[in-house]
Amino acid sequence: MAGGTATAGGTATAGGTATAGGTATAGGTATAGGTATGGGSAGTLCPGSSTVCTGCCVGPLCLSAMSQNNGACGVGGAACAPCAGAGTCVNGQCTTVTTCTPNSCPSGCCQGNLCVPFGAQNATQCGSAGLACTVCPTNNSCTAGSCTMTAACDFLSCPGCCANGSCQMTGSQTPLSCGNNGSTCTACAPGATCTTGVCSGGSACGPTTCNGCCSNGSCTASTSTSATACGHSGNSCVACGPGQVCSTGVCVPMPNPNCILIAPNDIDFGTVQTGCRSAVTAITLRNICTFQVSLSALGVSGAGFTTSGLTTPVTIPANSSASFNLTFAPTAVGRVDSILVVGATHSSSTFAYQTPVSGSGGTTGLNQDRFTIPTKTDVVLIVDNSCSMSDKQMALGANANAFLAYAFSANVDFNLGVTTTDMDDVTHQGRFQGLQATRVLKSTTPNLLQAFNARVNVGTNGSPSELMFAPAVASVSTALLTTTNANFLRGDAALSVLAYTDAVEQSPAATSEYVRQLLAVKGQRRRNQFSFSFVGPTLASPPSTCSYDGTAPDPRQREMIASTGGTTSEICGVGTTQAWRTEATRVGQAVFGARAVWFLTGRPASGTASGVTVFQNGVPVPELGGNGRNWSYDPTRNAVVFEARALPAPGQSVGFDYSVSCMPTGGGTDGGVAPGCGPLTCSGCCDSGGQCLGGNSTSACGVLGNACQACTLFCSMGACL
Repeated sequence: MAGGTATAGGTATAGGTATAGGTATAGGTATAGGTATGGGSAGTLCPGSSTVCTGCCVGPLCLSAMSQNNGACGVGGAACAPCAGAGTCVNGQCTTVTTCTPNSCPSGCCQGNLCVPFGAQNATQCGSAGLACTVCPTNNSCTAGSCTMTAACDFLSCPGCCANGSCQMTGSQTPLSCGNNGSTCTACAPGATCTTGVCSGGSACGPTTCNGCCSNGSCTASTSTSATACGHSGNSCVACGPGQVCSTGVCVPMPNPNCILIAPNDIDFGTVQTGCRSAVTAITLRNICTFQVSLSALGVSGAGFTTSGLTTPVTIPANSSASFNLTFAPTAVGRVDSILVVGATHSSSTFAYQTPVSGSGGTTGLNQDRFTIPTKTDVVLIVDNSCSMSDKQMALGANANAFLAYAFSANVDFNLGVTTTDMDDVTHQGRFQGLQATRVLKSTTPNLLQAFNARVNVGTNGSPSELMFAPAVASVSTALLTTTNANFLRGDAALSVLAYTDAVEQSPAATSEYVRQLLAVKGQRRRNQFSFSFVGPTLASPPSTCSYDGTAPDPRQREMIASTGGTTSEICGVGTTQAWRTEATRVGQAVFGARAVWFLTGRPASGTASGVTVFQNGVPVPELGGNGRNWSYDPTRNAVVFEARALPAPGQSVGFDYSVSCMPTGGGTDGGVAPGCGPLTCSGCCDSGGQCLGGNSTSACGVLGNACQACTLFCSMGACL
């Protein structure tokens, strides 16, 4: 009917709306199992939210079309609903179309087997008549399936904020309409002022007026180190737990003296059934000083935690390590927070090194991992400054808009520092380049694209020895974070490292050592807030128009990526403008928070995807959708890996439910708590003497209690590369 509305299975045409299984054509919206073709739908507010939602709502949370699945689908701010029968969620619409053709997608374009209707298209997916979607040229937008020149207000064209498609410059803004870098103009809090597009001050304590935490209406600054009132972004203040201090609004492990590195640190055993115990966690104590350190004591306060495998006193030589095992066997239901303490003597003094340890006792072994993706990201960009990189630096700078596009579309608050692969020049060595006042680029930096372009063109007079791991570690060291790289690292932000190079890794220490040091920045229980990615040499041989420095693919780069959940892209691809723009956007998406790899706290008893239930914003995500895979379980890395179609975004939550095995307590060779080393007792590998090792070293590599193996090249997450 012409514009009518059909419910309970009816059919609406010429722009109508169909619900409960109906079919909508020519621009309508279909929910709960119907088939929709044509354009999209205007958005509305989700309940309790002030943000317009063009996807569908789960309570106050808005799921964009990219984040939806067959169990939660919708557009226009409607409540998310499952698709009926064989229906598949495509761009927010339940459809029974299984093949994208000109007949099935007359008012859209085909992205593989998916129909992208006009209303869901953008400059990277544009087309009509069921033809393949194309990418529009620079400064074009997609309108009704056609690429057209645009003067749209966005971060590419507007240094101020956007209101109804018009740019409001920062000099003419008011507290009622404030913002910069093409963001949507927003109102500041009562009493606040707007200066260069940033709200400041105001009377109420909340996200727009307080960068710290709120208590009884008062703001505690994020620079506060009070462990009894810690928080950020205008949230309520909380008290930190044992062995923790407040750093930039986040409870983190208490800083230790400078010689012993505990890895992993900040350990969470998850939920273990009472009467059972956890798998063995191998702990490494590495002496990073140039003199020996004597360990005098080792212990954990709190019920249920047991150490074994290391007898004190013991001496650790310089640049060497010692290992022991840690297990958790809860005696009662509930959470146990404790501290692992290592007593050490060096420099004519006695020190207590410590790190938080926690676990929960449960009536079953059901683990429920829950993570919220930060809307803040701190990025270390390492640019190769050797003699072969001039054209590649220019390509990175010229495509700043593509690399940064996702950060702005997802409203990511980022810090970005640029350093180089040169560890010989004392003005580099992990130090961020640029003037001190503007050394850290931010999402609010004026003329950001020009500043980024200038910053990444670091020159080509650097050392011929290109190092990526060593400058990454140096850039986030205490020595630089309190001097050259000050005001960069934030406790409530994710940390991403991106190396941009045509060389293989040449840092001197083992890759696993750099992995341990970098993961320690955020701590083991927040390891999903760190990633290391590469735009580097990935092919067995480069194209004739390009060259590598070293033999590729580089197993050390692959090991770092696998261990941290990063991504990779081919450096020789930057010479093809359109292809590199697409890759720059994809890499930027991974760097600025759209994480694909999520490491689990415990190991599922099943060892397969069938034993894991995955959630996004509380909504179950099936492993397989109607048009392909949403996620998979990687047993080698003990991680859930999302496909591009189901990537969670900053600000969203992800969850993983799974049961762990009940491992018996009592007896055996494992310090009186395990019946020998094997699959039931060891998450790493077993050496010839029956001891459980971490399983991540080249000489002892393995997982799940299998025999340790010596690797020819490198070991990553228990697998030889």
